[in-house]
Amino acid sequence: MGKLNNGVFLKVTGNQEQRPQWEQFITDDHGTDLHPEIGLARFVEIYKERVTSMKTGIQELADLEVIVLQIRALSNLVGNVKLYTVKDKYIYARFNFYRVNNDINELRVLIDPIDLYFPNGTVDPEILFGNEDFMKKVYYKLRTSMLETIIENVDNFTKIYSN
Repeated sequence: MGKLNNGVFLKVTGNQEQRPQWEQFITDDHGTDLHPEIGLARFVEIYKERVTSMKTGIQELADLEVIVLQIRALSNLVGNVKLYTVKDKYIYARFNFYRVNNDINELRVLIDPIDLYFPNGTVDPEILFGNEDFMKKVYYKLRTSMLETIIENVDNFTKIYSN
């Protein structure tokens, strides 16, 4: 399941928390005056120009990767959900799902209060995997939330990159 959150161009373009890798490469070069006889400064300048000219295309590929990763995750939903409790009051479901500018690439959804399923206080979320109605609710809530995000990303992609 972890492989679903790995993109190629997503790493190159960076996010709100991390500078783009190409920018790190340019600025973390220990100076451009090294070996002037070979012309390091000239090559760094050419590199900057090429990256600048390709930046929009690379960002478009990164945005496409987000959509592809999210749709792939949606198709792997059944059987890959984890259930957990919070404060011994609520049952949550979580699932690997790439989210832009989010440190945690999981989708977490509140399902129900614990006492609906464990009125006697002994809580074991694993038991709920055998409850068909409960799992239908889990998949419905996760799928609905995932589709909202995917549709928003597709709409944004279309608005930005349509000619």
